[in-house]
Amino acid sequence: MRYLLTLILVILFTTCYSIPTFNKLYDANPFWAKQKDIPAGIDIYAVQNLPPRQLLQLHLSLVEKTLRKRKKDAFTSNQKLNRTKALSQLHEYWQLGNFPQNEDYNTTTPIFIDKHDNICAVGYLLKTTGYEHIARRIAKENNLACVYEIERLYPEVSVWAKEYGFSVDELAWIQGGYSPKGDCKKVGYGTNGSVTELYSDDVNQRLYVGGQFTKVDSTINAKNVAYITENNGAFTWHSMGGGVVGSVYAIATYGSNVFVAGQLDSADGVPVNNVALWNGTTWQAAGCLNGIVKDMIVYRDSLYACGQFVICSITSPGNFAVWRGNAWHHIPSLTGMVNTMEIKDSTLYLGGAFNYNSLPANAIKWTRSGGFQTLNNILNNEVMDFDVFYDTLYAGCKNTSTVDTMLFTRLLNNTWDTTAGYKMGFRWDVSFTTEPKSVNTLCVNADTFMYGGNFYSPYSMTRNKAINWYCPWYMYMKFNGADALFMVDSTVKKMAKFKNYLFVGGDFYNSGSRGIGVQKVYQSISNPWTPLYVTSASLQGACAGTGGRAYVKVMSGTKPYSFLWSNGERTDTAKNLPPGNNTVIVEDSTGARVTQVVNIMMTNIDTALAVSGAHLYCKTITTGYTWVKCDIAGYSIIPGAIYQ
Repeated sequence: MRYLLTLILVILFTTCYSIPTFNKLYDANPFWAKQKDIPAGIDIYAVQNLPPRQLLQLHLSLVEKTLRKRKKDAFTSNQKLNRTKALSQLHEYWQLGNFPQNEDYNTTTPIFIDKHDNICAVGYLLKTTGYEHIARRIAKENNLACVYEIERLYPEVSVWAKEYGFSVDELAWIQGGYSPKGDCKKVGYGTNGSVTELYSDDVNQRLYVGGQFTKVDSTINAKNVAYITENNGAFTWHSMGGGVVGSVYAIATYGSNVFVAGQLDSADGVPVNNVALWNGTTWQAAGCLNGIVKDMIVYRDSLYACGQFVICSITSPGNFAVWRGNAWHHIPSLTGMVNTMEIKDSTLYLGGAFNYNSLPANAIKWTRSGGFQTLNNILNNEVMDFDVFYDTLYAGCKNTSTVDTMLFTRLLNNTWDTTAGYKMGFRWDVSFTTEPKSVNTLCVNADTFMYGGNFYSPYSMTRNKAINWYCPWYMYMKFNGADALFMVDSTVKKMAKFKNYLFVGGDFYNSGSRGIGVQKVYQSISNPWTPLYVTSASLQGACAGTGGRAYVKVMSGTKPYSFLWSNGERTDTAKNLPPGNNTVIVEDSTGARVTQVVNIMMTNIDTALAVSGAHLYCKTITTGYTWVKCDIAGYSIIPGAIYQ
């Protein structure tokens, strides 16, 4: 079977890399898609496995080679000389390879200068041609900005680009994006079968692993369940007696015992009915449930189970039950599969593909005192997992509906949000798989929301940048920014955070390891849902009797937006701001809020003008100029007027 899997993957990778050839180079810079004169003959099979530093070096070397060949007929002799000089500096830069390091963000992002003083390619060109002060200023004020933002916010960069014969598009092609530091790696030698459950026991410092396997770490006999411990970043696998016979879907610690459930026949030779109990030494049966147990959770000091089952002493379907000492007790009214449970605000939420009182539901809430309570609307797709992010309940779904492709949404005021859900799609559905697209698992770490499942090539929720990944069609991704931290070659079924590491389990092979991978968990900078991100710029009061003028631009977020400046103005532009730091509070319709500080510097610049024919000239010589209209229109910027 392993050889068959390898053969299939080789065929898929060959097909994908031919459409298009430069998919891997898009990882370094998406502006490869805009180039019409890229060099031929690149060995893409050598490119595909390059680590990030070598990939950036290749990217810049090819950019340099292409830019040197472009026609310069429209350039002045000075521009030709300067451009050649700058490209020689670019050659020096990529050979040194001292690129910025992305140590703080969970998304691929431009970084002008990092905290180790590594400077980006565009910054290096500014620095080595006498404009280092501009590079330092950009790093201080807008260190993560892309070239198009920089060109708009810093007119002196446009002046420099014209002087050195570069277009803004060329600079955007030169600028790199830096991926998060670290990558997925195997946990020992993994498992020899599928992983369907990961449960973090933070009290006893153990990560329990369940699924369909017989060995872990290649040599340890462990039937379908095992646990991992960590010491100084090293992970050690442990067996749990003789393990269990059957498929494990749910694990939970309750009291001093570990409950393991799914479709189980026995535990270390002891007959069980789908639920077993491990006391640290031996296994025993834990009640009697006939069917499938998909999840367990401790809620208000009691252990609950859900799935599609009946209590052995009751003939009617249960699908939801509570453990009371030595037996399960039926909580009726749900029919169908219940996949997951999550606690929020002292309420238990249940999700799956089920009816409540014979009516479609798929998601419902329950309390001990109030019983079941329906939500204002239903989810059309099967719910696979819940998690809570920024005090909001989110749901990941499997595409079981023929009319709804929404696989990711949130609950607002007891109503599922259908306005901004994540619709994921395959690029080559028929060729690759007939399995439904799904978000199987959710995981939260600080302000980073992560999800995994069976999907391919979603689009970014930030800045409308398409993620153009190439071949693996099952992925683990992160939510805010929508960057893939790693991709795998089959379905992701479960994620969990343990000892500040993210563990991912499923059907995949990764780094030679079957079924489980691990990555250091980092924290990103984005807000939930569509992240609210703004940029700003300010102008000194150049017209007699005026104060400073500033504006703010919303780069991403959910419309409509509201603005509140420190001087009381409520539009995206404020006039007559006093010298010093001024603030604007930007809020979008989801309640996400950003406070932007804009500094107005009222320096003694001589703004006197000289007249020559039909032209006005500023007498002051500086690195950049911004011309504005001195009228009641609010001293608006004159487009393109950026020269002396």
